Amino acid sequence: MNSSSRRRDAQNGSGVSSDTDIDRNDVYNIEGSPNQNQAPNLGPRSVWSILGQWWQEFFAFLVACGLLAAIFGVLEKNRDQRSNYWTVSGLSLNSFVALLSAILRALVLLVVEEVISQHKWLWQLRRRPVGQLNSIDEASKSLLGSFLLPFRLRTWFSNMYIGCLIMILSLAIGPFSQQAVGTKPCAIWQNGVKAQVPYTTRGPEFFRFGAGLYDIEPGYAGRMASACMDPSTQNSTFLVEGCSTGNCTFIPNQQDDYSLSTLGVCSKCMDTTKYLQKKKDNISNYDIVSIPNLINMTGNYQITGLESRISSLSYAQSDFDDIQRALFPASILNYTVVGTTSAGCSYANESSIITRCTPTAPLDFTWKAGNRDPPMNVFSSGCTFYMCMRHHSISVDRGVFKEQLVSSSPGFHMEPEGSLDHVYFWKDKCKVGDETIDMTKARTVNYKDGTIDVRLNDEDTVGRTFPNTTDCLESVSWPSWRALQKSMQLLNGTCRYPSQAALGSVKGRREQIQCDDYYLSGLLADGLGSSSAVSNTFQAVANAVTNRMRQMAVQSNFTGDAGSPTYEKSQESQTQGGFVQGGYVYGNVLEYGVCTEFHGEWLIFPLLLLVATALFLLHTVIRSVLRRHQEPLWKSSLLPALYASPESQLQAGYHSLQQLEEKADQDSVQLVKTGDYKWELVKDSEHSEQELAPMAAPVDMGQEYVSYKR
Repeated sequence: MNSSSRRRDAQNGSGVSSDTDIDRNDVYNIEGSPNQNQAPNLGPRSVWSILGQWWQEFFAFLVACGLLAAIFGVLEKNRDQRSNYWTVSGLSLNSFVALLSAILRALVLLVVEEVISQHKWLWQLRRRPVGQLNSIDEASKSLLGSFLLPFRLRTWFSNMYIGCLIMILSLAIGPFSQQAVGTKPCAIWQNGVKAQVPYTTRGPEFFRFGAGLYDIEPGYAGRMASACMDPSTQNSTFLVEGCSTGNCTFIPNQQDDYSLSTLGVCSKCMDTTKYLQKKKDNISNYDIVSIPNLINMTGNYQITGLESRISSLSYAQSDFDDIQRALFPASILNYTVVGTTSAGCSYANESSIITRCTPTAPLDFTWKAGNRDPPMNVFSSGCTFYMCMRHHSISVDRGVFKEQLVSSSPGFHMEPEGSLDHVYFWKDKCKVGDETIDMTKARTVNYKDGTIDVRLNDEDTVGRTFPNTTDCLESVSWPSWRALQKSMQLLNGTCRYPSQAALGSVKGRREQIQCDDYYLSGLLADGLGSSSAVSNTFQAVANAVTNRMRQMAVQSNFTGDAGSPTYEKSQESQTQGGFVQGGYVYGNVLEYGVCTEFHGEWLIFPLLLLVATALFLLHTVIRSVLRRHQEPLWKSSLLPALYASPESQLQAGYHSLQQLEEKADQDSVQLVKTGDYKWELVKDSEHSEQELAPMAAPVDMGQEYVSYKR
């Protein structure tokens, strides 16, 4: 194909061509050009001089990268923070991201515009219609021009299409960047605000009212009575201070599952129903349910509904396991509870007549109180109150204080110190040399020759031995323990039914029970008592006593170190009756609100667009360096279009854009209508005033044009 045929193809838009398809014989093949058989030499130009002409584009690209990094950094900094955490002169986070993304897009367009503009000159290195030059120029300046360029050039591919695509896709930079900013409900720690829950490491405060007689303040009795009457209503919310939002967390100790360790009272019950026996009363001929030599439930005169007696539990010692035996050295009181129940009986509703009862396992009998139908079931439970070191997990959720006993370690006695036999307890951690030992489930199994044998947990069959001089122990004095024992005797008592009571329904049995103390009826669980219900009640009583001990310890400001950095440190103080030591565990106060959510995946698109821009720019820059002697570097300048005409003096050596700009500063032209009524940029010497149209006064653009001089 000769040169003229190629020109016809370009003019007709046929064939496959691109801005890289250059015929050396066509380069500057215009009137007045140099040797048409040689590629033009644009003069000596160094690599650095070429790169220097691209500094603005490189700088704009680097700033654009910095803006994208700033968007990422700001959003990452604000991740999971309250929406009002970010404030810059009242500018919201969304507005800030929108502003940065708008500037980012403008910088991308600046780079792409210059690169496309450079390609328009490269496109014309082969003879092509001037209209295509104008189309490429429009593509570098507008989205519509970029969209229409492939249809106007009618060639399947050109590097300029990449730039056009970047310009069109740049519309999505703003929406994608703002899509990375989301919101979600969240809980935030309030700075400088702490919730606190008390603990104690000493027994209750006591007072002496006689030789060997001790007692504690009456608040304990009130708490125990309330817990016995209705265990389901007991909670520890009153212990929490400073949780103003109703949502607080307490960080567990190191990797443990508990947040607080406190001295307190624990309970353990065992089902002793199998020890119940039924026999005839020799006098009344009524059935009697009893635990031999301990409790008799009779049906004459008044019908016994419940017997709660302080006892040794020796009748059930054959069923004790190692854990049960470990409790007795620190036992406060042991109780045996025998009661009647409608559990296991058949009835339509609580007001209907009970038709029959299935004996409570493992018994094979029911009891007809006073030989009256319908029968009743009976149950028995043996329970122990003992002093222990308790370990709790705690939290406050929506105003509800949740405190759960995770583990406990029972107290134990050592040799009497003077006239007092103290009760000792293991701290939650015991440091021996470089080893820190978990003592939260420790059971002391033996004390001899100044050493203590301990099982660290239920699975520990070997155990450890500690000297009695270890600093891993807390203690409660004998007077404090004795005063607590006296107070907890209030569960000792009897409940009865009147001899003429209507006991045919669950409701009748619940409403007509009469107890020595009103709160004992709680052991019957509204007529549906059981060994497990008694266990729950005793646990509620133990919790109530523990909470009272904790409350009283900090009310008197007797605080001390519990061996954990979350505990307040103070010094021990002495009261009238004994030592009380305690403090607070501190937690974080959570406030629910709206937080910023960062969806980083939405910034991938702007990042890819920057990568494409970088490749587009680098390709053009590298080409301008490698072909610096064969191709001009004019980019978006208007000057080459004015000077690169057949009648211009471009061949006089003005090849670089800098040279063109220097010449343009020297030449002066004016836009006028010539004598043949054509608009033309003319120099003063090119036309006489007679040649200009009479009506063509110079167009006043409000400024003096300073441009070309020969």
